[in-house]
Amino acid sequence: MLNETNEVIVKSANFTQAPIAEILSFRKKQYRNRRLDYLCEIGTVEEENESRVDQRSHHFWAEYNFEIIGSLRTTPHPFELTALAAAFSELATAYQSHLEFSRFVVRADTQNPILSKKLLENAFLYARQQYLGVIAVCRTPQRRLFERFGLRAIHQTAITLPKRNNGDYWILEGNCDEVTRFVLNRDASKNHL
Repeated sequence: MLNETNEVIVKSANFTQAPIAEILSFRKKQYRNRRLDYLCEIGTVEEENESRVDQRSHHFWAEYNFEIIGSLRTTPHPFELTALAAAFSELATAYQSHLEFSRFVVRADTQNPILSKKLLENAFLYARQQYLGVIAVCRTPQRRLFERFGLRAIHQTAITLPKRNNGDYWILEGNCDEVTRFVLNRDASKNHL
């Protein structure tokens, strides 16, 4: 459980500079704890694709007491979502100038919304430097979180993905300038409380 005496530190780096073994280990442990084993199956085509996506991504991770407690992957086009369903290929092409947010996970026992907020804020500010917008692939709980930052679903109903254990997923999109204004306004209003 996080406490007030130690601060959560968010860091980011590309694949070669990030502590990728620790990030992947953290990610897989969280998926297994949540019974999402299909996200970390070893020796599959999906795992091979996942590795290629990780290698061209910029990674964000949060540390607390020198331990990773959250991570988020940001990937330029071509996106992970194109490997999830053939129907996404056309969609991904429409968002080539965007950065994909995926594999967003925080340690379940932290119970602290500040952790998710810090990871996302850092990733949005990074995206703003080179991209027109952000696209995110997520489940319903993460959808609500992304919507708090100004992203909006680009379809009316959840999409069932056979490659993700027939889970319901959402694709959300946001313009970087609008999302960054939203992030900065949230910080400004917090400072005036």
